[in-house]
Amino acid sequence: MATPLHMPAPDGGALCRVAPPRGAWWLLLLALTLATSACRPSPVQAPGVTSMRIVEVTFEGVENVDERDLADALATRRDRYNPFEPPRMFNRFAVQQDIQRIQAFYHARGYFNARVVDWTVEPTPDPDQDQRRARVHFVIDEGEPTFLDSVRYGDREIRGIDRRRLLADLPIREGTVLNVDDAERARQEMRRRLQENSYAYARVDMRIYVDREARLAQLFYFIDPGPASQFGNIEVRGNRRLPDEAIRNRIRIRPGNVYRHSLLRTAQLDLYDMNVFSLVTVESMADREQRRAIRFDGARPPAAWQGRDQTLRAHAERVHEQASESGLSLAWDVVDGIRHGAGDLARLDLFDDVAIIDPNVDILITVSELPSANYRFGGGIGIEAGRTEVFGRANAVWRNVLSPLNRIEADGRLGHAWLPSLWQSEETGIVGSAQVSYARPGAFFRLADVNLRLRYEEDIEPGYRYASPRARVGLSRRLTRDLTLSLGYNVDLFFIRDDELRGADSESLLPREFSLAYFDLMLQLDRRDNPLSARRGDYSELSIELGETFALGEYHYLRIQPEFRHYQPVGRRLVLASRLRVGTIFNIGDQPVIRTQRFFAGGSDTVRGFRRRQISPYEFALDDGTITRDAACLGAEESCRRVPIGGFSVAVANIEPRYMIGRDWLAGAIFLDGGFVGDETLAWRLQPGADGLQLGTGFGLRLITPIGPIRTDFAWRLTDDPAFAGIRRFGFYLSIGEAF
Repeated sequence: MATPLHMPAPDGGALCRVAPPRGAWWLLLLALTLATSACRPSPVQAPGVTSMRIVEVTFEGVENVDERDLADALATRRDRYNPFEPPRMFNRFAVQQDIQRIQAFYHARGYFNARVVDWTVEPTPDPDQDQRRARVHFVIDEGEPTFLDSVRYGDREIRGIDRRRLLADLPIREGTVLNVDDAERARQEMRRRLQENSYAYARVDMRIYVDREARLAQLFYFIDPGPASQFGNIEVRGNRRLPDEAIRNRIRIRPGNVYRHSLLRTAQLDLYDMNVFSLVTVESMADREQRRAIRFDGARPPAAWQGRDQTLRAHAERVHEQASESGLSLAWDVVDGIRHGAGDLARLDLFDDVAIIDPNVDILITVSELPSANYRFGGGIGIEAGRTEVFGRANAVWRNVLSPLNRIEADGRLGHAWLPSLWQSEETGIVGSAQVSYARPGAFFRLADVNLRLRYEEDIEPGYRYASPRARVGLSRRLTRDLTLSLGYNVDLFFIRDDELRGADSESLLPREFSLAYFDLMLQLDRRDNPLSARRGDYSELSIELGETFALGEYHYLRIQPEFRHYQPVGRRLVLASRLRVGTIFNIGDQPVIRTQRFFAGGSDTVRGFRRRQISPYEFALDDGTITRDAACLGAEESCRRVPIGGFSVAVANIEPRYMIGRDWLAGAIFLDGGFVGDETLAWRLQPGADGLQLGTGFGLRLITPIGPIRTDFAWRLTDDPAFAGIRRFGFYLSIGEAF
């Protein structure tokens, strides 16, 4: 989810939010570019570096590989003017090495006869600067490909794992052009599957033999599972204030449990969830072996094979002899690291040339603790369609208060808001919030984290303003590496001021004072590669809110809202991002669900091209106190106040292709957003139109910075509704982070 634009202050601790005034967004974008350009690092004067800036790298004769992949494998690259990297200058020594890199690139893709026929560099003057520009051109003869004739996986049976499951869906197929990268991915996947089935010391070695005249290759995998293992001792390093036992109790690894490699990553995430460490590494001693890839073109197996047991080594030597007699040459030999060293690894002994390995795998946890206190101050201006705001903010965090793991955070925010804009203000006033929260990891019988929060908030929404003291007590726990569950009980008090429906006979009228009490449940399954700017994976969420009346609440309802996001890479630069969110509210009690808890859509994070909360059922209040649902009153002479009242069903869908324009610092996107909010339970009308799905489209840029992507979106409303009369179709949005 995107957030308002926050930039770190010069002292590294303050926060400020910046957004452009309407009609001057390009000035802010230009200022950001100039500011970052001024800090661009100077090029390192390595041997062979010239004063020529590389403006183009081209290839001739490339037909069977992706030119972009080939260009990324070279040190000679086009300078794309990344403001966070030094400029790329022509280096004559690097070009000589790139010739070898090109040949290695083709060899790894089955083109063993590929070679660089010629290369040229064309220096030209740069009209804007004193330095010259260089255009580098490579001429390549690819030759003919080598095909994978056979794939063999050895003859060893592995106890406890089905062979078909071990070899299922590997990214390698007979009859295709040889690709060493695919073969290596298959090797790593087999090793991962073995480690997930208790074989912590599993090694999968790989050899590729090639008949260059026949252009055929044979691929051999040699599988050495090692002993079935269990977790051993757990050592903790780097902690100063937190005791070792508190860290051991936090993770779900216990000595004597069956070894599962994925539990190491889960343990790392569990420790990060404590919010007391800046760095956490969790590693097994079985993984501390150094692994290396050896390309070997001779008749003698590498010495690394001497570390294998007698059966495996005899099998490898037999395969090597048969391949040599058939006229095949050893082209690639990938060997996992030798088991050596009796200390940290596993107390290795050699007896009769047989490795005896302790099946108890020790775990090493290394942590770096956060400081005991952090303070941040800042402020800024924010402008988006429908709202202008100026504010100041302060934040403080104290850790290990009174006892280890206790965490207290205070956050304050004070500002002034204008709706819909500073220049056409219809609603204006003081806004802000003050919050104090307490967190204790593993406090609930070591099963879940306890969170307590007290909050006071004053804000303005379209149609009303309010003050609200709130309290929440919650529990959260990471169930697996990707799955997190949180439960909470909330009590919110509302004091409503200036409701636009005041004096009217409406079921949506907000009482001057009311209370809400509800349970909330959040189940999250996060398989994204990067939560802030995902390029691969998916994210699922189920949110349930149950309002109750047996304690402090006045409204009884059930609100359910699932959401799904998917990120699919298409090539190296394009990512297709999509999201679907639906929801509905069941009114269980006698009173209709209060307006504050209903669904709304529109804005930078849901449907762009619309104002925040613009997509909603409306009521129109007249001066005489009557209420109508007919938007025709907006064009009449009498005063007609447009009030979004929210709905009982919502659907939001987004499709957004994102393309890396610069190598790693600038991206572009186009998007199509759709949203519907209905006034009935389980009623979704997805036909585009005035009373159905509202559509918005547009494009945007993302400036990739060390603090996250700065997102600018330009959107246009495609569909219309009589209730939107007088609201412009165009919208501009500026924030940090993607919309989803």
